[in-house]
Amino acid sequence: MSDTGSGPPRPGGTATGGGWSSGYAGSAATSTPSATAGSHGPPPAPPPQQAAVRQAPAPAVRRRARLALTHVDPWSVTKLSFVFSLVAAILLLVAVTVLWYVLDAMGVFESLSSTIAGVTKDGAGTGFVLMDYVGLGKVLTVIGIIALVDVILITALGTLGAFVYNLGAGITGGLEVTLAEDV
Repeated sequence: MSDTGSGPPRPGGTATGGGWSSGYAGSAATSTPSATAGSHGPPPAPPPQQAAVRQAPAPAVRRRARLALTHVDPWSVTKLSFVFSLVAAILLLVAVTVLWYVLDAMGVFESLSSTIAGVTKDGAGTGFVLMDYVGLGKVLTVIGIIALVDVILITALGTLGAFVYNLGAGITGGLEVTLAEDV
C-alpha cells in the first residue's frame, strides 16, 4: 500500500516532490508523484492535522434477547441421553470396582465371612460362604446388568421426555429464556 500524501507523514517519513515516502531504505512504498520526473513547483502542503477530539466512551448498553424454546429434536435428545447414560454406567462400574477393592483390602469380606460361617455352621462343619456371592466377578456381572438396563431406560425416558416437552410447548408456547450480554 503506498502512501500518497493523503494523510500525515509516517514517523521517519520524508516529504518528497509530490507526496510522502516511507523513509525506509529499500522500501517499495514510495509515493508515485515523487518518483515521476518533471514535477515542477513547490510540494503541496501536508494536510492540516486535526485536533485530537477525545470523546467520552459511550455508555455500556446491555443487549437483551428474549427467546422461546418451542421444539426439541427427539433424535438429538436420544443421542445425548444415550451418551450421558453410557458415561454414568461406566462410572458406576468403576466406582463399584474401587469400592470392592477397598472393602477387600480392609478385610471386611473376611470378617463378615468368618462371622456368618460361625453362625451358620452345621454338623458337618460347613457354613455359609459369603465370597461365593460377593466375589468381584459376580458383583461386576450384576452391576453390569443393572448398568445396561439403566442405559436403555434412561435413553428411552429422555426420548419420551422430548416428545412430551414438544407436546407441552405446542400448547403453552415453550420455555421462555432471556439472554443478556455481559458488558
